[in-house]
Amino acid sequence: MIKKLLYLAIILALVSLMTGCGMQNPHKIAKVVKSSIQKSFDTEPEYANLHPQLKDLQLEMIDTNHYKGIAKVEVKGKTYNCELNIETEGKMVNWEPVEGNFEFMY
Repeated sequence: MIKKLLYLAIILALVSLMTGCGMQNPHKIAKVVKSSIQKSFDTEPEYANLHPQLKDLQLEMIDTNHYKGIAKVEVKGKTYNCELNIETEGKMVNWEPVEGNFEFMY
C-alpha cells in the first residue's frame, strides 16, 4: 500500500511539473513572442518609418524555460535574420534580441 501511494505521489508530482511549471508548448510560446514583436514594431516610434514585418519565428529549446529564436524580419523588401533570447516563467514569456540584432533598423 505504501509503495502504491509513493508511486502515485511521484506520478502526480511529475504531472504537476509538466503542466504548471514552465513546461509550455513551443508553438504557443512562438505565437506569444510573434505577437509581442509585431506589436512593438507597430507601436514604437523608432520603427514607425520602417514598417518592419515579422515573417517567421523559429524556436530552439535550450532548457525547460529558455529558448533561442530566429526571427525573420522584413524591412523595405529585405529580410533579416535576428537572434532572440526567450525565457518563460509560468505563463509569462519574455524575449529580447541578442545584442546588435536589430541594429539594421537604426
